[in-house]
Amino acid sequence: MSAPSMYVLDQFMANQSLVSGLNFDRKAIEKAVKRALDLDVLDIRPIRRGADSLTLNVELSDGTEVIARTMGALTSMSRIESEVATMQYICQRLPEIPAPIVLYQDNHMLLMEKMPGVLLSTIWTTLSRYDKRKIVEQVAEWMVELFNHRFDEMGSLYWDGTLEFFIGPMVSDAFCGGARGPLELDRGPWHTTTDYFFACAQRELDLSRSLDAGNASAQYKMMISVQRDAVEQSMDLLVDIVTRCRCLDDDDPDLAPFAIDLEDFGPRNLFVDPDEPSTIV
Repeated sequence: MSAPSMYVLDQFMANQSLVSGLNFDRKAIEKAVKRALDLDVLDIRPIRRGADSLTLNVELSDGTEVIARTMGALTSMSRIESEVATMQYICQRLPEIPAPIVLYQDNHMLLMEKMPGVLLSTIWTTLSRYDKRKIVEQVAEWMVELFNHRFDEMGSLYWDGTLEFFIGPMVSDAFCGGARGPLELDRGPWHTTTDYFFACAQRELDLSRSLDAGNASAQYKMMISVQRDAVEQSMDLLVDIVTRCRCLDDDDPDLAPFAIDLEDFGPRNLFVDPDEPSTIV
């Protein structure tokens, strides 16, 4: 299927934005490209539409391409800033892990280097057992490298715009996704694992207590009540277990510091060499 015309894409995004809050703005992308690279935009085509973002391929006047990502208005700036900081951290501190360079960030839009290769998820079922094993081994090695980068607090990674990285509030789905986003939750950062688990328990309690059945049927209200009771019991149990684990935070000093965990380290976010599919690019 050929790439849609800009008119079709503009109409598509105008309709989608009414529902999702995503808004494709060609002029904003052109301005960002001009500011970051001093180049003109020749063409823009959509690649993937996620729950809260739209990924686009941008063709430039010098024949090269970059990736633009537009995030919905409901996506917090903290989440975007942490995503940028994580990519910057990997590029600077773990150059052996190939990650895209962020070229530009402005509010809810990013410009990133376009990585070479093909998306692993699109060819995984066609790969040999040997190629699959090599890919898994490579990812495992990178996970070990990430684990060796330790921090004194738990939260999400941020960047101060110079050379310093720091830990700030958690922006994962568990704390910011869906109905959790607007809630006033303890999102850290936390100095101990115990504090983190207590915050998780309180998060689930606050979420369940925020559910409002409104004018729903008696049957639906009963279901909400049963679910709320189940959450209350489960979180009471979690708090009790954590309280009893007195050595949770200092039993093993070598493991006590926190390490980086990339939640999206998977086939839909890895690109491989089409000629050597066991090579992650």
